[in-house]
Amino acid sequence: MCSGCGYPTLAGHWADAADTTAPERIARRQARARLLAAALAPWRIGVTASMVSPELVLARPDGARAICRTLDEVWLALERWRVPYDPLAAA
Repeated sequence: MCSGCGYPTLAGHWADAADTTAPERIARRQARARLLAAALAPWRIGVTASMVSPELVLARPDGARAICRTLDEVWLALERWRVPYDPLAAA
C-alpha cells in the first residue's frame, strides 16, 4: 500500500467492485490496462498501469499523456484527442 495516497483503496468504482484484496485490485487494474492497450493499438495509444498509484496513463506517439483514474476519464481523454474509438461498437 502506498503511504502517500493509500492505494489500492477499497473499491469505489463499479469496475473494481469484485476485488476485495489489494493484490486483486492491482491485478485487475493491470489486466484492464492490457485490454485497453490492445483495443487502442490501431491508434498507437499506449496504456500503462502503475503498481503504486491508481491511475491509468494513456500515451500518444507524439508524447502527449493523459492520467486517468477511471474508465470514464479514459473515454474523455480519447474524445479530447479526437480518437474515433467507440467502446460500445462490436469488436
